[in-house]
Amino acid sequence: MTEQEWPECEDPQKMLDFLRERASDRKLWLFACACCRRIGHLLTDERSQRAVVAAEQFADGLITEQEFEDARWKAVDAYSKPHEHTPHSLAVEAAADAACCACWDDFTPTEQEAHGAARTAAQCCERAVNLLGSDVAEEKSAQAALLRCIVGPISFHPVTLEPTWRTTAVVQLARSLYEERRFEDMPVLADALEEAGCQDAAALGHCRGPGPHVRGCWLLDLLLGKA
Repeated sequence: MTEQEWPECEDPQKMLDFLRERASDRKLWLFACACCRRIGHLLTDERSQRAVVAAEQFADGLITEQEFEDARWKAVDAYSKPHEHTPHSLAVEAAADAACCACWDDFTPTEQEAHGAARTAAQCCERAVNLLGSDVAEEKSAQAALLRCIVGPISFHPVTLEPTWRTTAVVQLARSLYEERRFEDMPVLADALEEAGCQDAAALGHCRGPGPHVRGCWLLDLLLGKA
């Protein structure tokens, strides 16, 4: 994966191969969750929904490994229940499988656990979309956009965070956007950053761009000191 290919790539699996050992476990878990949330309407079982939330919480260190494991096995039970052989029911099953993958950590010994979760959750989401007759290429493109939000330009051109940008107002706003999922207010963050003296084109452009913006967003992580 080259610097020129990264912004245009619409193959999330190729991008994930590039990110192996480059992206943090946290970012990979959050990508898996973001993929699941894209098909959240198919997560009809509360146990599957809880698994995605638990994976996000575990990624941010908010729940214990035991709580994470408990959510995982409940998600497995939800996936294992009988499903009818209709396209919609099979799509629901694939979505439940994605939720299992988002909080799974039992891949091969050489596999980065979070990387395996990200890779397989994305594939399950693609399968769910395909079963419903929707455009898989569009789903892959959306997943690629999620990865760019989460990883951003940092792999090629790290953005240097100026201490003066992290004013109380900027940090409080960034935390609010992250915790409350108010990603539609990212342009407001751009205004606050400019008031703090930020003129970085990548940072301001990301805030004011079309998105998507999700938990794990590279700029919010930078401002909040998350890896």
